[in-house]
Amino acid sequence: MCDTHRRGFLAKSLLVVGALAAAGSVASAQQPATGGKKWICPPCGCPSDGKEFDAGGLCPSCGMPLIEKPAVAAAAAPTTASPATGAAPSNASSAPPVPPK
Repeated sequence: MCDTHRRGFLAKSLLVVGALAAAGSVASAQQPATGGKKWICPPCGCPSDGKEFDAGGLCPSCGMPLIEKPAVAAAAAPTTASPATGAAPSNASSAPPVPPK
């Protein structure tokens, strides 16, 4: 009877260890995404200045902390008058300009 209990214990232990290992690999595969954020090396004179990285950390060239790359602003609407109509642009203010003091 002792051998039967030992085999059962070993079998159950192996199942538990295997399940924990599988759960750990699934958890590590589901790490949170950075949401498309990029990281850059701040300007310091090293070869990695401005180089984009997928994750924060230290620059591999100079060892400085990487900084989050600022988001690029959307292109602004043109502010010139339309040559066809000669009308003021739609984003122009109707208020008169304020004279300098």
